[in-house]
Amino acid sequence: MEECRIDRRKLRAAIRKLRRDYVFSMLDEAVDVLSEDALVRLVKGYLDVSRLMPDVREEATLLADVKAFEKASLAREYYEGFAVNSHNFTEQSNGTSAWLCECRRLLERCVAAQEKGEPTEICQAFEILFDLLDHIDEGDDDMIFFADEGGSWQVGVDWREVLPAWFKVLGATASPVEFAERVVLLVGCHCGCDRDELVAAALTAATPEQREVLSAFSGQRFDGAYRQLHVSRRREKEDRKKREMAAARQRYLEGIASDEAALWVRVDELVSSTKPRAYDEAVQLLVDLRDLDVLKQAGLFQGRLAEVCKVHGNKRTFIRKLDREGL
Repeated sequence: MEECRIDRRKLRAAIRKLRRDYVFSMLDEAVDVLSEDALVRLVKGYLDVSRLMPDVREEATLLADVKAFEKASLAREYYEGFAVNSHNFTEQSNGTSAWLCECRRLLERCVAAQEKGEPTEICQAFEILFDLLDHIDEGDDDMIFFADEGGSWQVGVDWREVLPAWFKVLGATASPVEFAERVVLLVGCHCGCDRDELVAAALTAATPEQREVLSAFSGQRFDGAYRQLHVSRRREKEDRKKREMAAARQRYLEGIASDEAALWVRVDELVSSTKPRAYDEAVQLLVDLRDLDVLKQAGLFQGRLAEVCKVHGNKRTFIRKLDREGL
């Protein structure tokens, strides 16, 4: 095959016209393909190379790196917003560009690893990354920042490359029903235009038992199955989130239980200040004290609240805030 050569002047001119996030992505990919010597020559004029030397430690596994990425993502370490206007609404922050590049890079590592890695671990790594993409599509906008309408489509995942690799490790680890449901959910969510082609690839990777279950979801039955599974999964996520929030709330209340007496004193101090913001803080403390009373099954909160209202009953703003909170 004839060697492909690039005119460097044309390349420089083309790069100058690229969007900043595209240049970011190109440079991120260059890190993987350049030789060690070329990489040093590239960065030494811009960064302190001595600070980039590798640490002496055991190399992390793919799954460990994916879990670290998940932890950083959910901790908002990549979140970097900016004031959006009519001129910059198509731009990306550096944090968002970094997240998109890292997500694609980890998916590429998963694809490469499926040939020789442990199927269970690789499948788990895939699933973590897919869940992060779903998190973006849920619209919480709490992980990375999009100036305009955002979604997992902006990541630029090559599903025709990614999914066949995932089908292989999923087929080696999942039950027939689980295999079929996961394929229907993911393909239906992200790959509507290529649905038939990718379902055919899944059937090829499946065991006979998995193939039998997945084959039942074809044509209109696929669409119906996807909608049903999508609703069911959303409810499961909502229920799990409620349980997690309830558990976190209980841990918080248990943590303030030893300070209950001091919190009642603090409520009185805040209400005595006559400042609206202090009233808000006092009402929030009273909500905590009410919930703590319920947790302890003490039955003392209403009596203590009545005492507060008796002392501060002339402060109508405070009383209205209590009423709005249902106290």
